[in-house]
Amino acid sequence: MRRAAAVVLLVALAGCRSTHAHTHRSGAIALRPLPSQGLIDERRSGIALRDLRGRRLVWLPGFAVYPREPSAQVSAEYELSSGLPEPLLHGPHGWYRLDAARHTLLPVRGRRLPLAGGAVVVARRGEKFTVERSGRVVLRGSGPTFRILSQRLVQSGRTLLDVETAKRRELPPGCLFAGFRGPTLILACGVAHGAEGVAPLVFERMLPGGTTRRLAPPLAELIPEAASLSPDRTWVAVEGDTGCAGRWVYVAPARGGTARIVYGRSPRNPFAANFSNLLGWSADGRLVVLFEPPYCDEPYGPQHPPSGVYLVDPRTLARTRVTKTAVAMWNPAP
Repeated sequence: MRRAAAVVLLVALAGCRSTHAHTHRSGAIALRPLPSQGLIDERRSGIALRDLRGRRLVWLPGFAVYPREPSAQVSAEYELSSGLPEPLLHGPHGWYRLDAARHTLLPVRGRRLPLAGGAVVVARRGEKFTVERSGRVVLRGSGPTFRILSQRLVQSGRTLLDVETAKRRELPPGCLFAGFRGPTLILACGVAHGAEGVAPLVFERMLPGGTTRRLAPPLAELIPEAASLSPDRTWVAVEGDTGCAGRWVYVAPARGGTARIVYGRSPRNPFAANFSNLLGWSADGRLVVLFEPPYCDEPYGPQHPPSGVYLVDPRTLARTRVTKTAVAMWNPAP
């Protein structure tokens, strides 16, 4: 009876701690089972991993996406994290990447992250990055123009590289790859990072021969900061950025048509509307968007502006609130 009672007590204690993580000898941190998608919610004292209904699944005390420690802020991993579809997480013992399929946080060692086909991305000092395969550098990049789009695709400036096939494509200036629709590349193009002059944000398709065609009328003069296709490749979304603080999300039919701002009065003049951040897509084809009030003292914007994380139907722009805030998703492009 005493042994049975002890077993019951241990099970109860395990249940009480079920939202916490447990560290293996390898340095990996085991988590409770996670769904295929979810939200990364950074709080002052740690990170909450939530499902797309807003429920907290895991609490990681002492973890951060944007750590306050000066040594972490100047690390190569911090710079690398900004170019990833899913950010690295900084904890008491270093940097980790979330492997949701294995319900594990894996330590980042040697400033290296694995990619498809045996390739790795290596973060170097001064916002410099390389993609290496079989010990050979196959792509170099730096700063905000270097992005790991997926396990297979890396964009550095105008070059889009498939690390599995080694196929390269040259994109037009100021364009960010959003996805493939058959053999056609869907792009979001606008003001390039660090470029002089102005250009409107536009959706374009690039045919296999390199010819581009506009998908929708021009929008505001913004930098394409994030872009992706819906899971069924029917819709394309982009987050346009002023380069300072303002950012707004647009969505358009991937076959071509009218682009709409997900919340605001004017696609060409969104600057009075609440900021919107593109976190990704849900598996059922809805945008996952974080809405935030503008960083100003005046109550600009439409009446009763949304604030928080919402699922947004790309057909109707109807919103379903999920939770108060989040900084990223895992598996943002299912």
